[in-house]
Amino acid sequence: MRPISFRNTCAVTLCAALMLVACQSYWATPQPAQMDSEKTTTQCIEQIENAVQNEVGPRVRLTRMAFASGDRLVVVPSDATLDNAGLMARGNNRDRPDTFRLTVHKALCSIFRETSAHRMPLPACTCIALRN
Repeated sequence: MRPISFRNTCAVTLCAALMLVACQSYWATPQPAQMDSEKTTTQCIEQIENAVQNEVGPRVRLTRMAFASGDRLVVVPSDATLDNAGLMARGNNRDRPDTFRLTVHKALCSIFRETSAHRMPLPACTCIALRN
């Protein structure tokens, strides 16, 4: 049996170290996410509404399906009148839409506003990382 050379040992060690660093840096950054709509609670929706309201100002109303199909939420400011079911009966859009992104990092959901990059945690929400 041939002994393992120092050069081979160094090469294997270097490869393992590079893979470890790559994996750590991948998981060290928040990943785009979507909501797990089956586990989305009223508390979660309220946290998202409050986070968005704190950023844009006026009242925001969302449904359980917010972020259910992707990591992007576009909020369009409007002067709206709601009907009895809580749906917009009539209204006019004003200003520009504001975009928010949903991310997950170490099982914690967060929402951030694209224009300010301000990140707000959503501990009551359950997110699923999107696959690239």
